[in-house]
Amino acid sequence: GLSAGAVMAAWAAQFRPEVHTALVAAPSLGLPRFPIWASDALSWLMHYIPNLFIWWDQKAKGAIKGAPQAYPRFATRALGEIVALGWQVRRASRTTPPLAHRLAVILSDSDAAVHLGLVKQLAADWQRHAPDRVTFQRFPAHLRIHHDMVDPTQPAQRVDLVYPIWSALANGEAGTIKM
Repeated sequence: GLSAGAVMAAWAAQFRPEVHTALVAAPSLGLPRFPIWASDALSWLMHYIPNLFIWWDQKAKGAIKGAPQAYPRFATRALGEIVALGWQVRRASRTTPPLAHRLAVILSDSDAAVHLGLVKQLAADWQRHAPDRVTFQRFPAHLRIHHDMVDPTQPAQRVDLVYPIWSALANGEAGTIKM
């Protein structure tokens, strides 16, 4: 899963023993550019305020360049629900190993859409409890791999670098980043 889908994949990996392999890529575990406490508080607040639709890019608005199937805005209620689900995973991962047989966390250090610290912490917690079953793959910032790292219609996509890593991790192999 990617983004919101990655949070759902993380939940399944944490709580469902029938999951064989989970790829958790750029999970939306919290709001970027906020301290963890503020991210958690704002996400909780999203459940109670009216649903708002916020532009991904405040300057470009509807003229944002990107995948033709993507919406130019996101709903605050949906984001609040996804972050709340991620909070359940974060909380459980501190004290218990994931139940999936194998999982990989994939993160790009240049991803501005996720809370990098929370993703790194989740990967560290999982690796601490199940080091033989958990892989953490980071794309260095200089590669400029953005949040939607798998959509070939994204203008700045780098699927030449990303697809081989995803394929290797899905098959239980170590991914090697081609520089």
